[in-house]
Amino acid sequence: MSTVDLRTIVLATSVLCIVGCGTSGSNPPVLPEVKFVIGPRASGAPFSFTVQTLFGGGVSHTFPDGAFTSNTFFNIFLEGASQPYGGTFARGSDSGDIGVQETIVTEAATDQITTTAFTNGTAPVSVVIPVGAPIPTMLPAPNPEVRFDVCIPSSSAQASCFVAGDSGIGGEGFTGSVGDAFFTHLLIGATPSIYFLEGARDTVNGVFHADTSGQTLLVQLFINGELKDTGFGTGDVVVRHDL
Repeated sequence: MSTVDLRTIVLATSVLCIVGCGTSGSNPPVLPEVKFVIGPRASGAPFSFTVQTLFGGGVSHTFPDGAFTSNTFFNIFLEGASQPYGGTFARGSDSGDIGVQETIVTEAATDQITTTAFTNGTAPVSVVIPVGAPIPTMLPAPNPEVRFDVCIPSSSAQASCFVAGDSGIGGEGFTGSVGDAFFTHLLIGATPSIYFLEGARDTVNGVFHADTSGQTLLVQLFINGELKDTGFGTGDVVVRHDL
């Protein structure tokens, strides 16, 4: 995949997010959506990667052990975080080089900032906004850490979105929302995706719907790394948990 390919696809998705990402109620606050898109440098090539750091709003997020594997773009979102945002990503030992693009989209469709970087061999690659800001070495984990995993399983036997060597069917669109008792963030995304909801209070919930009828979405809700709810179906898939 070339640099042009990665930027074209990410920016096209960002335009879609302008109309709905991060909105809530009749007078929503400005809560930006930060998107990390990881993809292969060679178009269409399978790839694997690990997330060494992912931070926003003064906290650093955690991920399951092992590498993520895909043959399409892999999306990670921060909903409602504050600057600086960034992360460090490493290609898997069995993977070619990867590209990472980080994009901010605000409610008012202004202040869109994008930065892109590629791995070179086995060295990890970092992206950060503001561009040039240092990558922090020690940040606390969020409490609670709220994570939604969204995928379309590649087989009926796939009970988890991100198992070794399989992230499900990629590139399939969905819409939905994630939120708590106070704010709701509207979403337009594509599989496979991970969403982190920052600063959640009281209760958290997510509603997801595949753009094409007949597609079976799998959604898993994790709180502080523990699976709390799972939704699976071809209609609206709902997950929730009281904090």
